[in-house]
Amino acid sequence: MAATDPLGVASASLDPSEWCRNMSNFFPQGGTNAWGARSGIHPGGGDRVTNTGMTVNVLDYKGIVHAPITSTVGVKLFYGTAQAFVVPTAHASLTRVDKVYARVWDTDIDGDGLYKADTVYLTGTAGSGAPSLPASKLVVQMATITLTGGSTSPTVVYDAPMSSLHSGILPGRTASEFPTLGLYEGMYADDAALNKLMRYSGSAWEEIARVPTVVTGGYTAATGWSTSALSAVVTTGPIVTGVLSMNRTGGDLTYASGNVSPDLAVATLPASLFPLSTAYASCGNGDGFGECSISTAGVVSLRSWAPTNSLTSANAALRIVLSYRAAA
Repeated sequence: MAATDPLGVASASLDPSEWCRNMSNFFPQGGTNAWGARSGIHPGGGDRVTNTGMTVNVLDYKGIVHAPITSTVGVKLFYGTAQAFVVPTAHASLTRVDKVYARVWDTDIDGDGLYKADTVYLTGTAGSGAPSLPASKLVVQMATITLTGGSTSPTVVYDAPMSSLHSGILPGRTASEFPTLGLYEGMYADDAALNKLMRYSGSAWEEIARVPTVVTGGYTAATGWSTSALSAVVTTGPIVTGVLSMNRTGGDLTYASGNVSPDLAVATLPASLFPLSTAYASCGNGDGFGECSISTAGVVSLRSWAPTNSLTSANAALRIVLSYRAAA
């Protein structure tokens, strides 16, 4: 089904079986705040815009669109098929920035006489930066194409906002892609970079769950000690649990009163195990026992040791129990 784009840009239209579906009845009406939905492209299948030389390829995709043009505009669920666009020739010396976006046509809203969805290639003006998408239309950004002067190889950045169905968990490549508007208590978002599930508390994003991380290296020994073993897990919270074992290589240590003054550095933990605030840990070697502190910079220091026992290179390894709230 062919159509003339009133914006004067190239478009690849879809057949009637792929028209957008009006989802208005599935969402509570109320104001111009996107009705609780976020415009975006579903992240399934990875990047949906790529290029081969001067051809930009749009892979099949599905998405949600809502532009708060008026308080009566509904949410649209739409589907787009694979399309290819030939990138217009570059300017001889100036950089040009183009855009690829998805558009939903609804004549009840825009008066263009169509009910359909398509993909649009919007050519920018050389030397003028990125073009603006039409503010009065139902559109979703998909990719930015940059073509330097005289180039025949554009750079394509797939920067489509990712979205899920209403009330689903909002996916984000990093926390920087989490929404800042329309937040509500109970909203969930997934941080793909850190493998964390987050919930908005009404004032901040709070961690709900994360994929446990096993840490067995990255620690260093202080003077008079040698590395032995580290076995720790960072779980939801984030909480660190595990054991750090260190061998004494320096002179014998005996503390008549049990107090270690000044505190004696034993090791430094990797950044992933830094505590949120100074933590305290029990320690022992099978004969004696004591207490260590762990600074927010990961420095493990001996604070006390059994007055009837000496720490020597002949002793078994000093085992330090790790159990505290991690910084991140």
